[in-house]
Amino acid sequence: MYKTNLYAKNFGIKFLAFLSQLLFFFSVTIVVGQTNQVLNTTAEISLLNIFDPHADLTGGIIGETSNNGTIQMEVWTYDESDPNKRGVLVYLLTTSASTANFAGVPYTYAKSTIPNTDVSWLSNYPDNWASNDIKRAIWAIDKSRYGKSQKTSVYNFLSTKIKLRIFVFTTNAVFSKIKVPGIGIINSSGGNAQFDSNHFCYNLDNSGDPICTIWSKIKSPNLEQKSNFIFAAHRGYWGYDLGNGPPENTPEAIKAALKYTTVIESDITRTKDNLIVVSHDYYLHRLTNYSGPDTDYIYDKNLNELKTLKLKKRNGTISDNNFITFSDILDEMIANKTVLTVDIKGAKSRNDMYTKECIARCDYDPQLNPTNAERMQKEDYMLILRKCIEEANTKNALQYVAFKVVYTYQDIVDAMPPGFDINLLSKILYFPILQPGGDIQSKAQFIDTWYSNAGNKIMAFETNFKSESEITNTSFRRGGKLYENLFEYTYKVTGLRPGTYTEEAMGPKGNVDRWAQWNIKDIRVDVRGDHYYLMSIPYFNISVLTTDRPDIWSQIQSIF
Repeated sequence: MYKTNLYAKNFGIKFLAFLSQLLFFFSVTIVVGQTNQVLNTTAEISLLNIFDPHADLTGGIIGETSNNGTIQMEVWTYDESDPNKRGVLVYLLTTSASTANFAGVPYTYAKSTIPNTDVSWLSNYPDNWASNDIKRAIWAIDKSRYGKSQKTSVYNFLSTKIKLRIFVFTTNAVFSKIKVPGIGIINSSGGNAQFDSNHFCYNLDNSGDPICTIWSKIKSPNLEQKSNFIFAAHRGYWGYDLGNGPPENTPEAIKAALKYTTVIESDITRTKDNLIVVSHDYYLHRLTNYSGPDTDYIYDKNLNELKTLKLKKRNGTISDNNFITFSDILDEMIANKTVLTVDIKGAKSRNDMYTKECIARCDYDPQLNPTNAERMQKEDYMLILRKCIEEANTKNALQYVAFKVVYTYQDIVDAMPPGFDINLLSKILYFPILQPGGDIQSKAQFIDTWYSNAGNKIMAFETNFKSESEITNTSFRRGGKLYENLFEYTYKVTGLRPGTYTEEAMGPKGNVDRWAQWNIKDIRVDVRGDHYYLMSIPYFNISVLTTDRPDIWSQIQSIF
């Protein structure tokens, strides 16, 4: 029997409350009968996470019980002066049943019987407090901190993080995971189960870090909300104000996007001297004031040549901005406490949109070079990926990035050269891409392969599609189960978000590819810019949307 359980709500006599608390403290170090303390760890919680309007306040326990066994999870404030480092109880759930889903029941405490070592913290608790109401407990603690402050300056409520102590106790039971609101899913080793053990966000003491907050939100889709999107601002937020806004992929565009999202998506490629530059296009004339031949591309120029060019705004006027490097955009992520999804524009042949005739980089054309083109494309992609990882590592910024990938995790591991620290691959996240077209079972297998080999290294899956009739949006069977579409399959199998590039028209000519070839959007064929249709797709409402128009999608989110 748990000693904390002696704080049952019917024990209104303070002496019994004191006695039960005393007995509980002894149970921390002395195993009584079959009761075991199986988890004892610290964590940091951001108060703003808990009070976010879209915060997930559900929690619970996953485990197995036998012979009237029980599992109890407890969350306390951290108190250095207490022998067991506990201040006041802020969250408690218990279960006597085996469960494969997060479950548990709370207690209701009278204020005078809430376990604590410092009664002054409890003055702002309600007279009767349910132990799963962490939001009320956190507010009471922050209000108590305000009461203890010197009142010599403005007090910013909910701005200071709280260090916590987390325990799990079992009797005739085995626990697998617990979920604590504002912290995340915690495994039996005391780490955040949503991340690899090498990742920055695995450490619960980093739970209150803004970067971990962003990634955890992305990794926790909420179907209960009719619109629970994550927006990845494609190249920042640029070209607004009738095209007079900042150019794409500039610090100004990144800062402008933060009004709508904390996720930036940018394309990168390498230069002639194998340095990494942030650019959607290979083509120079659409983006810059370059006056050379139309057949010159970014990969023909060294970085110092590119740095002399000025970027164009959306309306064609020349700005004072230059190309930025991958190192530069990492600095922006660090300065703004936001995250980056990286789309690697590796080597690829340029073919005429209509005749399909190769125009540039023809050694990378599978039709002209069937033996080596795909191998060369893969090598180029992996070179860029490796250089980005190494650069992020030098800046201690691996936790800020997730890479879009068209290859498997094993492909990435195998492509790293001798001497490369393979542990670095576990310190970043991945955003596997399923391109339009293809076979639905092959797409599902790609998801399965990624999830089985690198489940907690995945941010989400980009389940791209173009047409309404494409297989991504149609029902299919796999493993004896029927799925409405690939969005549902992604969520049901992995628990992660699907995603797509919504590809709204970004200019009067439509959309442009990496070669600055324009394509007028025909929504009879390509529905990714049709907001009405997209919102009708089952499970689309939990997607990661890579979009040039975070302003429009924010309005759609609020409507739904």
